[in-house]
Amino acid sequence: MDLFAIGTTTGQILTRAELDAESQSTYTFYVDVHDGKDDYGRVSTTSDAYIQVTITVNDVNEPPVVSGDETPEVIENVGQFVETHSADDPENSTTSKWTLDGNHKSAFEIDEFGTLSFLATPNYEDQSEYSVTVQNSDGVLTGELSVTVTVINFDERG
Repeated sequence: MDLFAIGTTTGQILTRAELDAESQSTYTFYVDVHDGKDDYGRVSTTSDAYIQVTITVNDVNEPPVVSGDETPEVIENVGQFVETHSADDPENSTTSKWTLDGNHKSAFEIDEFGTLSFLATPNYEDQSEYSVTVQNSDGVLTGELSVTVTVINFDERG
């Protein structure tokens, strides 16, 4: 089994890769041991004993994974909608709360669907770039995505 290694002198079972309970929660395999000799002390390659080993992977709570456009662009004076983000909780938690953090969080709101919007229509001449952290919590842990919103200048000559 490629996921595990056994120390030749200690017999300790080690993992070769990170295990994830959501992917597979148990692993079962056999371990053969031999000292290289038969019962009479002669050289032998047969097993002296074997045992079935079952490893159970305990699930740990992981934060939601927040995704969406990290660098959205909006045209000034057109509207307030920026982007809708999504969150995937590895444990499929039904609790989901969206919040904002960062330097310009007071310029935005986020609804229960992950829709990020300006509180007021942005104007390029006032500010051309905003940084905000979009967060989603499963009630215990919080996942984050850093977002930089660029306001595109619109020629307002009329």
